[in-house]
Amino acid sequence: MPFAVSYTTDPVGLVATFTGEVTGEEIITHLNQIAERKDMVYRLGDMRAVTNVKVTLPELHKMAILECSVPQDFKLHKLALVGDRLKYRWFVDTYFFFVEVWIGKRRKYETKVFDNMEDAYEWLDIPQPVILDFKSS
Repeated sequence: MPFAVSYTTDPVGLVATFTGEVTGEEIITHLNQIAERKDMVYRLGDMRAVTNVKVTLPELHKMAILECSVPQDFKLHKLALVGDRLKYRWFVDTYFFFVEVWIGKRRKYETKVFDNMEDAYEWLDIPQPVILDFKSS
């Protein structure tokens, strides 16, 4: 599976972890699956384990339309993406071009790209999950 989704309850949010080669179709599927989650105050996209992004311009346009179609009653405040900014700069820059120029500034939430999870959690103002590493002796 190219992505896994986990939800949190305090605050209500979503963490999507993408791995391997990710296609535009897979990202669109993900966006459609979460489209009705009105209660989320944040979304975090973890792309650190992505090896390649294959997205066409029409797919990017569709993603931007989906992102800009967030209804007024949604509580979403922030969207953070974590990954290699330089490696995926074309993807992020083109996406924001579609959202801000072609679609217009309809988004009611902030978006930001980070190089590491710690900075993303701090910006989102949510606690980092505690991951216990049990090693057998």
